[in-house]
Amino acid sequence: MFSSKTSFNFLLLISSFALCKADFWPKARNNITVSETIQITNRDCNFDRYIPDPSKLGNGGQNEHQGYVFEIKNGGSLSNCIIGARPGTKGSAHGVLCDGDCDINNVWFEDVGEDAINFNGDSDGCVYNVNGGGAKNGEDKVMQFDGKGTLNVNNYYVGY
Repeated sequence: MFSSKTSFNFLLLISSFALCKADFWPKARNNITVSETIQITNRDCNFDRYIPDPSKLGNGGQNEHQGYVFEIKNGGSLSNCIIGARPGTKGSAHGVLCDGDCDINNVWFEDVGEDAINFNGDSDGCVYNVNGGGAKNGEDKVMQFDGKGTLNVNNYYVGY
């Protein structure tokens, strides 16, 4: 469990895990181009790959003001999803924003740009759960904790 007080140490820990190669990455069923943030409450992507349009959401560089592929509303969930990046970019735009309590289950980030997941609840009672999934090719943060609450991460892979 992590609180906002330990988020900095958590980010350092996650950043240091990029040590091994993933031979188990899930295969995508379909590719879907995303030109604006997809607002969701609950979604099972069935292993479709979502690729952000860099001209609309950002080029995956270190700009903090890029768009998100998904924004999960308070109490929502995202499952079985692959977030990719267009070839020739610096990675994906921001991946997922949790706007309050959320569950992220088996979500995979193929090429992390500025960050993969951002947690941004406004209450100490917020609970964010990340179960399974992973991220690779990240030059910066994988998870960014900007809000309040508790973050639980289980069985999550970070690598190259």
